[in-house]
Amino acid sequence: MTVGPEDVYRCNSRSLATLLRLPESCDDMFTPAELGQVLEHQLRVAITADLRPGDGDWDEAAMARHNPPIRNWADLLFHDHPPVPVLLAAKAFAKPGQQGSQTPLPLEIAHCLYYGAIAAAFLRHGQLITTLATSDLMMGFQMLLNRAWLAPRLRDLFMSALTKLDKE
Repeated sequence: MTVGPEDVYRCNSRSLATLLRLPESCDDMFTPAELGQVLEHQLRVAITADLRPGDGDWDEAAMARHNPPIRNWADLLFHDHPPVPVLLAAKAFAKPGQQGSQTPLPLEIAHCLYYGAIAAAFLRHGQLITTLATSDLMMGFQMLLNRAWLAPRLRDLFMSALTKLDKE
């Protein structure tokens, strides 16, 4: 059996961390500049590397049929009409405190994906897919907007969501 570099994205990340003797949490492993690079990388990761069709009411074929197709995190978060079930699965995957058992993402990157899914659902569908109080949600968006390493498209997404929430 031949194993290629892309296979690392399909393996159990906890097992890989154990094999490499990495700590389960990687929150202190990156500088702010590196966090920006990690975020840019994560946005290019195939959505199916982190989410499984069983994680919600969606399937990979339906995502490929979207126009444009949704293949990675960026496609999902910045799509004009992202499917709400996939946004819900993405939010659950990245939920702070929950994600440690699934992936060794730095907590701040998990926050970007979590709040990104919430912002996309709110802006594109008018749905708040969270039980967070509006003030807490606005504080989360603002916290991320204060990160110099935040990707420009995410900055725009969070700013738009914050502005819309502030008007309601």
